[in-house]
Amino acid sequence: MAASSLFVGTRLEPLNWLELKGTGPFSLALTLYDTVAASGLSSAEVALPAISKVGCS
Repeated sequence: MAASSLFVGTRLEPLNWLELKGTGPFSLALTLYDTVAASGLSSAEVALPAISKVGCS
């Protein structure tokens, strides 16, 4: 699986940013659709993406 990065902040920046409005806590949701049934693979053979908090400023 190819690596992807997502950047979230209060200032819009180059690359792949999501700009936040306001202050305080926020939540992100990652939805993964079940394509395993359609592909014929078992769920044990599918590598799920890793989510890491890299930094906070």
